[in-house]
Amino acid sequence: MYGSPTAAVANDNMRAYYSKSNTGLDIFCNGEQSLGRGFEFFMTNPGTNWHDNNMTANGKGMVLNGAIIGPQMGVGGWGSPTMGNKWWGTWGSGDSQTYVYNGAHAAMSMFYVFDDPITNPVVNGGNPPFYRYAPISSIISTTTGGVGDCPVYEPGRNIDSLYEQIAQQHVDYSTNIIPSNWIGQYALWNAILADTSLVDSSATIAEFATLAASSRYKYLTDIEHLLAIGDFTDATTMLGYSIDPMANTSWDSVTQVQMADSTGADNIVENYQNFFKLYIKYMDSTLTGSDSLAIFALAGLCPERNGTVVFQARVLYSEIFNDLSMFNDDSCLDADTTYIAARHLPNNGNSATTAVQNYKVYPNPNDGNFVVQQYMREPEPVKAIIYDAVGREVYNSDMSFVNTQSNLNLGNLSPGLYLLELKDSKNEIFRFKFVVSK
Repeated sequence: MYGSPTAAVANDNMRAYYSKSNTGLDIFCNGEQSLGRGFEFFMTNPGTNWHDNNMTANGKGMVLNGAIIGPQMGVGGWGSPTMGNKWWGTWGSGDSQTYVYNGAHAAMSMFYVFDDPITNPVVNGGNPPFYRYAPISSIISTTTGGVGDCPVYEPGRNIDSLYEQIAQQHVDYSTNIIPSNWIGQYALWNAILADTSLVDSSATIAEFATLAASSRYKYLTDIEHLLAIGDFTDATTMLGYSIDPMANTSWDSVTQVQMADSTGADNIVENYQNFFKLYIKYMDSTLTGSDSLAIFALAGLCPERNGTVVFQARVLYSEIFNDLSMFNDDSCLDADTTYIAARHLPNNGNSATTAVQNYKVYPNPNDGNFVVQQYMREPEPVKAIIYDAVGREVYNSDMSFVNTQSNLNLGNLSPGLYLLELKDSKNEIFRFKFVVSK
């Protein structure tokens, strides 16, 4: 993962890898360069094996944010007592190869390293200072040993060579291979559209651009262009096309370009089609209750498996429902089939403070039957009162939640605008407008 040597490094929120409260992680053979934070661990991550990774010229290389990951030694099954992580390149003034804060203590996550300038971090920051890592001490120990069997990492590698690997499907994904290759090539196609000089930099990239011009990558960006200029009629026509005949898995023997646009990625293409259709209805003010639920469902998918259109759906969701809370994508490849509310969290960043209770109503609009969702599980019942558009009370009852949700079945409500008022056991009051449309 590569960032800008200036802008990205200066952006402390620009992270390559982030793990929050995960168990039994094995993080290895990754490389990142010129980002605000390379590897960040938040809260306790028991059983973590963090080894044979590469960090180059970050603002902060490895960060413990109130985190414990345990001792890092002899992991990966290769018989080495050292963890094998490496810090490459020049670390500027104010940069830190390791950084601990928010109550984290290096002694709770010891490093065992080979005593070498690359594998033994010497620029260590954090607050308070005596919680930091310190080279050649009880925290970082000098031992002999090799590193894991990872692909060769090339710090400072030109971004064009990364693009070439994406075009050739030479990026070594360990899991989720078909979606990852498709998403990577779609990003490359968009990069070429944004900077046409890329095709002049490499015969491989030029060949990819030629092949991609007859693929679903171009099909989707053509629709996006029509939407951008307000041509919803032609966009709607294109959305009716069958997608399988447009799939492209061509291979060029000279440049080794291998197109990843196979029918195995149909779910991603269909997600884009569904989003575009919902966007058109949003712009035409014809969204229904079922449409709002579809937007929420699309926004809640795992972007690693379902495409970056998931992030576009989240923007639309936030715009419609005025909800800026975040979706927690930690380990979402394993949790993609779970109920989305389990991954839809209040946007309190990396703060260790207790999250504030909140609720949401969906779908909205609806037909009088809808769900009230809690962000935090609360066993006590909540008082629910509904008022119509002229302030008359039309519903008053205690509401109980099961697995953070409660269903209201009020099909007798007439079409119109309503106000839902919730009062919890702490006497906190929450109000939501919703529309009944039949």
